[in-house]
Amino acid sequence: MHRDFPNAWDAWDVDAHYRGSAVDVTVVRAERDGDAIVVRATFGASAITQRLTLSDDGRTLHIDNEVDWRETEKFLKLAFPLDVFGDQVIVETQFGHHARPTHTNTSWDAARFEQHTQRWFVLGEPGFGVAFLNDSSYGFDATRVEHDGRIVQVARFSMPARAPVSRSAYRSGRAAHAIRARDRHG
Repeated sequence: MHRDFPNAWDAWDVDAHYRGSAVDVTVVRAERDGDAIVVRATFGASAITQRLTLSDDGRTLHIDNEVDWRETEKFLKLAFPLDVFGDQVIVETQFGHHARPTHTNTSWDAARFEQHTQRWFVLGEPGFGVAFLNDSSYGFDATRVEHDGRIVQVARFSMPARAPVSRSAYRSGRAAHAIRARDRHG
């Protein structure tokens, strides 16, 4: 969870300084429920229940999220550290798809830290990659970071938890995501 204090356009803008305000969620319980793992976690005054299931071929992890949102001026991101070294991410947009760099070699690259995606984005390297699928339009970022002496990619979804109508409006919601490993054949 991150603080949401943008320089302009409250609840619609994300500024790079949000990264310094991360608060981890606290897992309250993880249990098996048939073919799924159900994880319940809390953060601030809010809670999330995630139902994790694996596809029959073992290549797709489905994540169904139910969020009980009780925060103001905050937003939630799901993070997935990956051992994939890709120099770009391919993103679906309303008019097709485009590629964006995952590095920050220039000030222009650094300014594109948060992006919009329609239903999917793909992070890959030659012969392997990971596709991130979702049920709606979300913000995301795919960034190179150093972890345990290695450079790993961290892909994050921004959950639609901000309510621009009223700062006191609490809401609950659902969001579905899937992560699919792919090789050169799909």
